[in-house]
Amino acid sequence: MAVERQVSRKLEEVAKMNVPIDMIAPSHGIIWRKDPARIINAYTGWAKNETSPKVVVLYETMWGATDKMARKIVEGLTEAGIEAKIF
Repeated sequence: MAVERQVSRKLEEVAKMNVPIDMIAPSHGIIWRKDPARIINAYTGWAKNETSPKVVVLYETMWGATDKMARKIVEGLTEAGIEAKIF
């Protein structure tokens, strides 16, 4: 929880500065040039431990039966309003 509080405090500090943010260039990872507010909003949510229901269904099939089962699982999840991806 300490990391979450630290991230929240830093985001609040940046917001109080009230300066336009055109780019986010971390010491690692990609440089955010387009829509930096998107990553700021994402970090804000992560710091609050906000989640959204998402599922990834991974499978391998030899004869097709597992494929049918995996697709039915994704179908049920989607009908329940849960984002699901199948691979």
